[in-house]
Amino acid sequence: MSLRLTVAVTGAGGFVGGVVAADLETAGHRVVRLARRPIDGHPDAIRWDLRHTYSGSPSLPEVDAVVHCAASLATLDADRTLRAANVDGTRRILEAWPGVPFVFVSSASVYPASVDGRTLLEDDVTGEGLHDGYSRSKLEAERVLEEEADRTKRPLAILRPSIIYGPGDRTVLPNIRRLRLWRWVLLPGGQCRWSMTPVGLLSEVVRAAVGSMTRGSGVRVVNVAEEPPERVRDLFQRLLEEETGRPLRVVPIPIWIMRAYAAVVEAVWRLLRLKQAPLVTRSAIAYISEERILDLTAMRVLLSTSGA
Repeated sequence: MSLRLTVAVTGAGGFVGGVVAADLETAGHRVVRLARRPIDGHPDAIRWDLRHTYSGSPSLPEVDAVVHCAASLATLDADRTLRAANVDGTRRILEAWPGVPFVFVSSASVYPASVDGRTLLEDDVTGEGLHDGYSRSKLEAERVLEEEADRTKRPLAILRPSIIYGPGDRTVLPNIRRLRLWRWVLLPGGQCRWSMTPVGLLSEVVRAAVGSMTRGSGVRVVNVAEEPPERVRDLFQRLLEEETGRPLRVVPIPIWIMRAYAAVVEAVWRLLRLKQAPLVTRSAIAYISEERILDLTAMRVLLSTSGA
């Protein structure tokens, strides 16, 4: 019988955090949900905006592990705004539960693009060529965690998923849905392949990481994605066809046109000072126009030895 743990999950009101929390509960663990806003069906969830020190009620309970999913995804925000949520917020979680095994859901956006189809290993992160403040903040948060783990010997797992999709997705599918015109869909051209991440696989790897860290210390970095890599355009088309239940005709749009369109959208967004995030951004276009194929050896080892 596997060990039953009390696990704190940040961002539990969001897409990824919500799936992770539910999966851990299904596995028999007690989950302490943390979120900025109330969570339907979970009145006991703890309200905490990680941009600020926790001063709420009830007091934070003791836990056996922390899974940190919360993050600001607003790529057009200033670096200092993203750092307040993604870096300073991570520090506050570390301080709230000193020494507790820690799983951090980072991002494959911390990698440079793949070159000539080469797979990206976990030690390929350089900090160069990152497209936006979100990527920079996730990498800085990783380094904060690694430094703290080296100093205190806290068990740490850093997970790097790619584009995350699945039931309940609030970003990928809603955005590409706007590109659909009846039975036609406007999608980026190009042949770039990506390692994609179903949210169910990510939650499985989180559960495996939690279990593995309770049995030892050290820092573990793991890419998380499905196999084989898939063209971004093919994935987007598949998701829309699964939703509509019928085939769609793709109109491939050259990347240079999408970059120009994104520049216009961003200019209008800033001019009107809109609160809702723009449909497309230049950093997003740059991100999906570059090949990113992740080496998944570490993930296979983790899943095969965890018994998750």
